[in-house]
Amino acid sequence: MVVHDLIYTRQGEQWALQKSSYRKLRLALSWLITQLQLTGFTIDAQESHRGMWFLAVSK
Repeated sequence: MVVHDLIYTRQGEQWALQKSSYRKLRLALSWLITQLQLTGFTIDAQESHRGMWFLAVSK
């Protein structure tokens, strides 16, 4: 999947367009947690916000 960003910023009296694109990496949460645990990490917290998962891990 490729994500495209189009950002308009005001510069004085004019608007400037900044464009970029990048490949988005999508990982299954269960796979990521398993891989972290297999390499010795502990999952301290996990939370979902607007479809994105956030993990706090420690080793």
